Amino acid sequence: WHRWPRHAKRHREKWLREKPYEIVEVDYNAFAQAYHASGKRNRSTRILWLRILQHYVEMRQNNAHFFGARDPVSQKIMAGLAIVNYPDIHQSVHMVSFIHPKAEHTSVGTGLIDHSFQHGLKNGITLMNFGVFWQKGDPKSWKNYSLFKTQFNPYFIAYPKPLYKIVWPTRQNGQSDQSSLYLKIMWKRALRRIPRQSGVKRALVLGLGAG
Repeated sequence: WHRWPRHAKRHREKWLREKPYEIVEVDYNAFAQAYHASGKRNRSTRILWLRILQHYVEMRQNNAHFFGARDPVSQKIMAGLAIVNYPDIHQSVHMVSFIHPKAEHTSVGTGLIDHSFQHGLKNGITLMNFGVFWQKGDPKSWKNYSLFKTQFNPYFIAYPKPLYKIVWPTRQNGQSDQSSLYLKIMWKRALRRIPRQSGVKRALVLGLGAG
């Protein structure tokens, strides 16, 4: 955190000084319940991300970690951060985070990031992967959180525009079942939202060094 900009340092100092919540590691079920209670994004998106997290819990049980900011009075989780560690490459991947509306006036977001850095240092993690960064043409809902992540001394890596190839299920008797048809419609809608400007790049945000 010594290389963080002043703004992030101020929020870290405020968090350490006030600490309105205690950050604890919780299990998947407690994280999922708090994530839904936060009302962040829409329900379908939350369910999708929770299914992805559940997959990591099943496949990398000892390396999936769920941090929750718990209210010492009500014992409710007011904010959370889910990460997955890859000890073999000394990397930690930022998966899902949320803040309950009642906690948005605090510095709990910075507190969770700081906690994940400390966790990484204790577990031999040297690279904090913060995921995709917003660029022109991406959904506006990404923008504010992307700006938040830039506070933590990231190094940006640009990737060329991805190539998508959709392989549809094999038809039986010349017809597709309803689930296959629904999937096809949803994919077409999703692909229409992908920016088509030439030269569009995706930036992967990487925090170099957990300290």
